[in-house]
Formats: sequence, C-alpha cells, structure tokens
Amino acid sequence: MICPGRQVIVDLGCGPGAVTQLILEHVSGSEPQPRVIGVDPSPSAIAKARAAISSRLAEFMEGSAELLSRLVPPADAVVFLNAIHLVQDKQQVLGEIRQNVEARGLLGFNSRSSRAPTSRGRAGSGGVGSCARCRRSERRGSTSGTTATPRR
Repeated sequence: MICPGRQVIVDLGCGPGAVTQLILEHVSGSEPQPRVIGVDPSPSAIAKARAAISSRLAEFMEGSAELLSRLVPPADAVVFLNAIHLVQDKQQVLGEIRQNVEARGLLGFNSRSSRAPTSRGRAGSGGVGSCARCRRSERRGSTSGTTATPRR
C-alpha cells in the first residue's frame, strides 16, 4: 500500500503520530519523496504528533474525516488505522475518502473488534506495509508497482 511513487499519503485519524512515523520510515529514501499528511480532530493529538515527528516530509492538520476532501489535496493512499470505529457515519466518511483518493489510489483501514483477536502481520493488525504487487516489484529491483482500486 505504501509504495514508491506515491506522492500524497494521508494518515487519517493520526492521533499522536505513531502510524505516521511508520509510514515515514517506510518511505525513507524513496524518490520522489512523498508528502505524508496526518489529520486528526484532536488539537492535543496534533500537537503531540508535531512534537514527536520532525520530518520535512510530514505535515499535520486538525480536522475531521468528514471534511477530508476540503482539508488535503487528492491522495494516492489514505490509511485509516485504529480509528474508523470511532466514526459515527462510516458510509459518509468512506464517501469522503473516495472523493479524495486518486483514481489509482488506495484506502487501507482496520477496526477494532471485541470478537476477533488480531496479531502482528495478520489482517486487522494495523501494520503499514507494501502491497503484494509492490513487494514483488521490490524483489525484482523495480521502483514501480502501485496497485489500483478502480472507481465504480
């Protein structure tokens, strides 16, 4: 999901920046370097993220998922980890994300569930990593390899 060639990556519900930091580590050394934008409705979480992360690739803004397309430029990838379950109107927010994601962009999300335990590296774990196609490209030494999710 977070592959070379992504230009704008949004960490929606970024909180104090833990996932944003993982994204930055993953894109370290990528050319061209992407913009990584953390968005969260909490002013204190945004302040913590800004204090914790000092990367010229990262920026943080206060705002809600319901207003995403008005807050950030069109994105190649939106990650919404460990926070989508907090949104009241998920359908509306997913529509807003869809409006913001570029035609060949991706949305990655997870949600907590009291019924299904999660573990590192399994679906629902909240990890940030490459998509399968990107990993295949990396093994072949290619720097391309974004995946597409066509709009319908």
